[in-house]
Amino acid sequence: MAVRPPAGDLREALVRAAEEELEAVGVGAVSLRAIARRAGVSHQAPGHVFRDRAGLFTAVAQEGYAALADALRSGYDAAGGADPITRLGGIGTAYVRFALERGAMFAVLTRPELLNLDDPALVAARARPFDVLDRGVRAAADDGWGDGRDPRTLALLCWTTMHGLATLARDGILAIDVPEAGPDELAALLSATLVDALRPGGATRRIAP
Repeated sequence: MAVRPPAGDLREALVRAAEEELEAVGVGAVSLRAIARRAGVSHQAPGHVFRDRAGLFTAVAQEGYAALADALRSGYDAAGGADPITRLGGIGTAYVRFALERGAMFAVLTRPELLNLDDPALVAARARPFDVLDRGVRAAADDGWGDGRDPRTLALLCWTTMHGLATLARDGILAIDVPEAGPDELAALLSATLVDALRPGGATRRIAP
């Protein structure tokens, strides 16, 4: 019989097991019993720690939003000494890459009906990725990007554009309709194009033939 870990370790073990199970079977087929088995604990353990499936998914989503915020920040920082407008493009590319590399986690983040949306920790976690984007947009706007448009609206434009690309790539639609370019290439291209379109004197980019 598996030894029950301390409460804090048990929570962490169940969250890790949940993400692994999500990757293995997808959101629709996940069960608390299977997560418990993967974590090596009794089948009652998830209920004791999280109460129900929504509670566990909410904990998984908190981890996911934190990881997404870190990925976006890394994408922004990766441009190094580039100007704030160019660095903004790195956020969009990082968003698509996260959706593809951590598809199961991304699926949980985009399924609000699975979560306890009023959970205070989740509310705080959900704000973190958008805060990274918002800060990047405002830094670019201070450098002339967006021609004086409302920064929050610009941030929403960036988010919805790259989320649409991420969803199309994750669902395999891009591979059918744009087979000549991989998702990572398209992410970089469209992110840069969106940024350049609102850059003073922006240039046009296109998919390589």
